[in-house]
Amino acid sequence: MDEKDAKQKLKNGGYKVYLTIDTRLQEKAQEIINNEKFYKNIPVKIDKQKLKENENAKPNPQAAAVIMDLNGEVRALIGGRGLSAGSFNYAAGENAKMPPGSSIKPLTVYTPAIENKIITPSTIINDSRDDEEAIEIYNATGKNWFPNNYDNKCVGPVTVRYALEQSKNTIATKILYRLGKDISFNYATKKFGLTTLVKDDKSYATLALGQLTYGARPIEMAAAYTAFANNGIISSPILYTKVEDRNGNVILEKEAVQRRAISQDTAFVMNQLLQSVVKNGLAKSADLGAMPTGGKTGTTEKIWMDGL
Repeated sequence: MDEKDAKQKLKNGGYKVYLTIDTRLQEKAQEIINNEKFYKNIPVKIDKQKLKENENAKPNPQAAAVIMDLNGEVRALIGGRGLSAGSFNYAAGENAKMPPGSSIKPLTVYTPAIENKIITPSTIINDSRDDEEAIEIYNATGKNWFPNNYDNKCVGPVTVRYALEQSKNTIATKILYRLGKDISFNYATKKFGLTTLVKDDKSYATLALGQLTYGARPIEMAAAYTAFANNGIISSPILYTKVEDRNGNVILEKEAVQRRAISQDTAFVMNQLLQSVVKNGLAKSADLGAMPTGGKTGTTEKIWMDGL
């Protein structure tokens, strides 16, 4: 049976599909995603010639969202804004890959470095682009490369906690250098299950700053972050639990595959660090007050927020 026949049979065969989606949450999330007020201050690239020819040519910023429980069941999946059936799914589509920027740092830098006892939240590292370690990395990359921070400022010695709160690119790169690219790449692909990385992504710029060759899929990033709230356990995302035929017979069942990605101790430490990012760092807008919230932002030509 090919895909076309399967879709036809699903449409007309009297099947009942038990989805994991919470319709109330789905509708509310879509309402927020569609709300124009959240996009007023987001810069977009405008083709002035096209705009001159057609005043409606101004691009509409796109957005997507994935909300999933720790058991892997997806409760809301927003594929985009103003999309109709069959439109491109920016959240979970096979080709929905976007550079995650600094939101990848907890997966490729901080978690593996903590688990391998290279750093602790209180470890002091110099936020500098011209100290001995920075120069060593600059020469070791083979491309004479060392990053700047997003605000082009360095403040000297800081704790690892502060570095993550303020998304210091200099510190992330130094930690990655101490850790090693092989270990970092293994955590991203094997431990956290990011399937979009390729061999060319085994570089300092990619693993420390999230400039992936093909990007990351939001649904995989959401699944990876569940480890920090679930004692180090990751569940594969699922969208349905079972399918019944017209007679009530179960013809298909689906359960999330759970596996340990990181230790419980590492997950606890990372959970606390991500809460600090929201309480004291660049993700303050995600602070929900009495409800504990953690997460990490990422900014390239896209804007990311991965949270728990």
